[in-house]
Amino acid sequence: MDRITERISKELNKPAQLVQNVIGLLDEGNTVPFIARYRKEAHGAMDDTALRTLEERLRYLRSLEQRREEIRRLIDEQEKLTPELSGEIDRAETLSALEDIYRPYRPKRRTRASIAKEKGLEPLTAAILLQPQKAPEELAKAYVNEEKGVATVEDALAGASDIIAEQVSDSAENRKKLRETITRRGSLRVEAAGTEEPSSEKEDAGEEDAPEDKDETAEEDAAGTDAASEDGSGDEDGKEDDDKDELDLPPVKKIERKALTPEE
Repeated sequence: MDRITERISKELNKPAQLVQNVIGLLDEGNTVPFIARYRKEAHGAMDDTALRTLEERLRYLRSLEQRREEIRRLIDEQEKLTPELSGEIDRAETLSALEDIYRPYRPKRRTRASIAKEKGLEPLTAAILLQPQKAPEELAKAYVNEEKGVATVEDALAGASDIIAEQVSDSAENRKKLRETITRRGSLRVEAAGTEEPSSEKEDAGEEDAPEDKDETAEEDAAGTDAASEDGSGDEDGKEDDDKDELDLPPVKKIERKALTPEE
């Protein structure tokens, strides 16, 4: 039994033989719905959810093993692979843990820390960390070298600080603890952008002023209606007078209507 089958068996709490059967069916190209419906004798009546979880974990763990061997090879090519480091690579259970282990050995662009190492300040970093009882300024005096670009004690300490910062950042143990702390204690806060809530003072003032504004508006509307009525009646009277002036017609004769007889 390989380590992938054993791990999936423990995670899903399923017999290892059934897990191996499903892995074989998946490797043959069978889909999860097909296996769930037509191969129940092979997987022991697992439901679709369990089979799909098995498929996802199989894919992830295989990529994990592939990346594990690749990282081991890359570090070995740098001639930096030690038995202790190889053991850490074997014990890594996630891709993020593997990448944290490989981070210090990953080829990087030129950084401030790498420049400081080129100036010969890496031993100063070790001295500062191993001899905390001594003042860093005293230790840095021995590394002042204008030819290497370290003109002052401050330059030496700045370079050593860059190296220490990179070491702390690249530490797999530090990154693991930080990730666990954020997962355990971190919180996410979401706020809508571009919205402002009115202050309580403005709301109170608006509520008090509302009735007065309403009364004033009603009085203005009433006054406007009366004025419009007066103006309207005056306009109608003026219109009638204008019509009389413009139309000077003779009186209209009244025509009597009578029924026509057949003779007419």
